[in-house]
Amino acid sequence: MKFTIETYKSKEKVIQILRENTLENYDAEKTSDDPTSNKFFKGEVTQDSFKISRHITSRNSFLPIITGEIIGNSTCTMVKIKMGLLYYVKIFMIVWFSFVVFHGFLARNLGGTFEETDNYPLYLPIFNIFMLFAGALGISWSYGHECKKAKKKLNELLGGEK
Repeated sequence: MKFTIETYKSKEKVIQILRENTLENYDAEKTSDDPTSNKFFKGEVTQDSFKISRHITSRNSFLPIITGEIIGNSTCTMVKIKMGLLYYVKIFMIVWFSFVVFHGFLARNLGGTFEETDNYPLYLPIFNIFMLFAGALGISWSYGHECKKAKKKLNELLGGEK
């Protein structure tokens, strides 16, 4: 997910706001950190960019890694934001979908038809379709839900979106 927040706050003010709401010196890709902090994000904020994720005290592999570029000029500041999945979640989902597709291909070619026979039970295509939907729904719901929370908080902190 990519989006841009345009604000009339100065670049320095945007950096200050991000730092005030970020538990710094923590890796944005780790899932459990300081449970006593009340900051919404964790990660690293520099003068021109940031790499953060939502700070939670439990585990959630679908938290987006939020990277951003802060571009300031005399009238406004633009914050270009990109949200993405952790690399090991991407690898897991590639393995998941590859297994489901391979299983469906293998079962189809061994059975010969999509009709129920002794070699090809009818539940196999239903199982594969279910597993594809489960994987896609798991990503879209969990990751999408977390992206919405983070986007809403960033808009609230930095003020507006264009």
